[in-house]
Amino acid sequence: MNTKVTLGASILLSFIANTALAIDLSGQPYIEGKLGYSWAKGKDVKGKPSPTNITFPNDSFNSSSLLGGASLGYQFAGMALPIRLEAEYLRRSHFEYDTTSVGFGINIPFKSDITNQSALANLFVDIPVTERFTGFLGGGMGAAFNHTHTKITTPGGTSSGDANKTAFSWMVSAGAAVQATDWLAFTLSYRYSDLGDIRWEPNSDQVNSSSFHAHEGMLGFRLTMPSA
Repeated sequence: MNTKVTLGASILLSFIANTALAIDLSGQPYIEGKLGYSWAKGKDVKGKPSPTNITFPNDSFNSSSLLGGASLGYQFAGMALPIRLEAEYLRRSHFEYDTTSVGFGINIPFKSDITNQSALANLFVDIPVTERFTGFLGGGMGAAFNHTHTKITTPGGTSSGDANKTAFSWMVSAGAAVQATDWLAFTLSYRYSDLGDIRWEPNSDQVNSSSFHAHEGMLGFRLTMPSA
């Protein structure tokens, strides 16, 4: 883990710890289902080690995917601006990277499906506007789990391979919530997500992308439990 990641994690954990000591803990737990769409971009696709047998004239790609998941959170009480902490899981399936790579002086069709899963710890600050309408800002950090299934076709035939890569992930978000009832709220949010690194292993070669990120829109359905 690099210095920036370590510093960011330390600041977030310190803020959470100091906040928990300073506020009234008689808040409300909640669960939230989330559905949305992810517009992702991968960059810096390169063979490893370099040079390798495969090169990529098109070393970046754009793809999109549905996303879905859920979070378990806690709404703290006794603050001028309400604070929420939550643990979140999201799954994004069927990103695609289809290109023509060059190996041994010939063009090689390279097709891959990418599945991303993320597990984040998030911190949100709510900004009340009216009794029923609230804006919010937030961020989070955790882990991304990227799985690739790759198929390449050469004169000798077709081969495929699967690979997994676990990496640091983070996000920043802004949105709004409408309180439909005392226990149900609907949320609409935008987020920028860093989805970690990607690895492909179509054969004996290894291919990596060090930059995979997305712009995302989400709808949420939040169920708040009664106060203790």
